[in-house]
Amino acid sequence: MDCGDGLRGKRVLLTEDDAVLASNMTFLLEDCGARVDGPKRTVRDAMRAVAAHAPDAAILDVELLDGEVFPVSDHLKALDVPFVFYTAKGSKGYEQAKVDGAPIMSKSRSSDEPIRRLMREVERRARRA
Repeated sequence: MDCGDGLRGKRVLLTEDDAVLASNMTFLLEDCGARVDGPKRTVRDAMRAVAAHAPDAAILDVELLDGEVFPVSDHLKALDVPFVFYTAKGSKGYEQAKVDGAPIMSKSRSSDEPIRRLMREVERRARRA
């Protein structure tokens, strides 16, 4: 995957409760030079991570082991941290994620698609600053 410099050196929060997907996403993010914080399998762990050190960007699975990730996305929005949702299209949180306004990537896509979209979001924010 051609990563450019968009994520190089950036701390990226990853929330994902599926071990295989989490491993693949972690590998791809690290291959792009990102420092991965996660995978966080619960909302509780993700909130703790954000409180301890705000990430530069995030990829958020909507449905985690202890509930939906929206408290985390709300906190990230308040901090102006770019993020994308990465979730199953039929999940109950999919419609809420659409309301949230952040990009939504379906898990039926390849794992590099949400990373490419996150890179675009990070670059867009950098141009805006």
